[in-house]
Amino acid sequence: MLDDDVTKKADRDLLLRDGEWGIVADISTVLGPFTHVTTFMSKDKDVSIGEMFPIVYSLVGTVLQPCNNDTALVASMKTTLRDEMTERFQPGRDETAESLPMLASLLDPRYKKLSFLPRQLRRRTHTMLEGRLDDVPLKVSSRDDGDCATPAKRPRLEFMVTFPESSVEDDLQLYLAEKMDDATPALKWWRRNENRFPKVAHVARSVLAVPATSVPSECMQTFNSLTWSTQGWHDGLLSTAKLRMHEGTRSKIDGNQAEKKI
Repeated sequence: MLDDDVTKKADRDLLLRDGEWGIVADISTVLGPFTHVTTFMSKDKDVSIGEMFPIVYSLVGTVLQPCNNDTALVASMKTTLRDEMTERFQPGRDETAESLPMLASLLDPRYKKLSFLPRQLRRRTHTMLEGRLDDVPLKVSSRDDGDCATPAKRPRLEFMVTFPESSVEDDLQLYLAEKMDDATPALKWWRRNENRFPKVAHVARSVLAVPATSVPSECMQTFNSLTWSTQGWHDGLLSTAKLRMHEGTRSKIDGNQAEKKI
């Protein structure tokens, strides 16, 4: 930029001054985690809607909390972003605890404790899952059922005591008591354990199949390249408008509509 053969004198005003470099550093400090979140949520696979609220609560409750060494700009940006995210996602409301993304978090073995929620909101999410389990057929077929021959039914002696099948509550409590698995993606975990918790697995398959976002990472890279293209900010502003229109459309899709699309 300082080379006269590369940069015209008329473009010298584009160079950042010393004070402006500090502003860029502050902005990068605050927005850096959002860059990582955007890339992570836009992966092509293994990212379900259950990832959303653990990330939101971590951003609002940890990353965007004020620190003693924050500059005035950093503190202001954190406050604005925290307020905007709180208004958009409503983390403390009963409706949030009963939403499809929160149900997906409960069905994800990595987040099933819902430790980021107050106890009364966790109870609401558990109640929502129990309601879903009540609608599951009594006989849930497994993917492996077709691989094994059905054994012949043996006659039962009249004096033998019959033992009831496990209830919905038993199936759910066994799943919740299972050790958390932080290393295995949710859908892979359920593929391995669906025969152990058949009723919960039936609900998990439909809920966890909903993707976290419909914008792949390639679109974000295109957006970044357009924003900083030599054509100026025009293409970047158009891309921003398109993304906002797309986001507005997706935000109108509720949980029931999302399930119908998978």
